[in-house]
Amino acid sequence: IRDRPNWRLNNARSFVTKLLSELETYITNSEYLTLILQSLYFVLTETQGLEKLIVTSEALDHFFSILASSPENVQGLILSIFLHATANQACVDAICASDRLPQFVGFLRSGGLEQRRILLEVVSNMVSCSARAVEGITTSGLILYLLSYVVQSDDEQLCAQALGVLKQTKASSGLDTRFM
Repeated sequence: IRDRPNWRLNNARSFVTKLLSELETYITNSEYLTLILQSLYFVLTETQGLEKLIVTSEALDHFFSILASSPENVQGLILSIFLHATANQACVDAICASDRLPQFVGFLRSGGLEQRRILLEVVSNMVSCSARAVEGITTSGLILYLLSYVVQSDDEQLCAQALGVLKQTKASSGLDTRFM
């Protein structure tokens, strides 16, 4: 019953808004931050239409600040939230409009293996649903990082994911990429 209560959240929008406002308060407390992010993830996956709340400029500022300074389990939660949100084209366009792709690139370089895998799934979602994401990826330098994972990765799954994103980007952009 603890994992799936049999009651419904009456005002999910205000609950998500409250959780987002609490992020800054608990940014240095990993335990509370984890609870907030888990709650946010569960509400987003159980309700529709609230994804746009997490791609506001203020929320993205908080998420990227947390990504830069938190333990891997917290990073994984944030990336899972992004993974859910990037199934929505409007959310992908909002992320691209906020010029956050360079921050993704930076995290792709510094994140742990599991976090890089989730991030590549996020980028794959973005490329599959948004021309704006394809344009951003081709102009942000992300292509070079993806290529480096294909050429230098010690992890076959990461290599395959990076190659998949490169192929999606090529197919969506019409780039003349002879390396493919």
